[in-house]
Amino acid sequence: MSQYKSMLVFTDEVSYQSAMAKARDKVNIFNNALGVASNHIAVVDTKKFAEGFTAYFKKEFYKKHKNKIQLDISVDKLLGLLDVNLSPLHDLETKFNSNESEIKWEGNKAIPYVNRKLYERWSRSAEENEKVKAGRRFISAIEELQKYSKCYPLDIARGTSGLITFNLREKKYMVNLN
Repeated sequence: MSQYKSMLVFTDEVSYQSAMAKARDKVNIFNNALGVASNHIAVVDTKKFAEGFTAYFKKEFYKKHKNKIQLDISVDKLLGLLDVNLSPLHDLETKFNSNESEIKWEGNKAIPYVNRKLYERWSRSAEENEKVKAGRRFISAIEELQKYSKCYPLDIARGTSGLITFNLREKKYMVNLN
């Protein structure tokens, strides 16, 4: 038997793209929150801002405006006196925290991130490698045969005891090792 080297069997592209869309949504929510906060303060450290929108906003807002009022008052009173509504920022923070997607940072810019490896299926043994190779050769033969005759995916899946399946969403055959 030859040296075993893991092979990529398939990638669940649909689930991966769905996860990327959720991650992009999270970045969009973050950027909207930055826009709301930037109306009143300058957001210098976006990573700290991402940890807690309203807490960061209150801290920076107080630093910026504490000299305008000579009294020692709380940040909430100061927000009330200057008629600043934090509810849009709080709503965005709630949406941001409820989205469990991961984001990465390039400097101070948020980038959507999804680990592609979580959506890949790799072979786990030399025997599985042989099944994948044989299955791919069979799929090539089916695709060649389809030029001349109709092939029925359900019958092919049954005929191979489920080793070859048909992905209806992508309309293509694939090797199934489950």
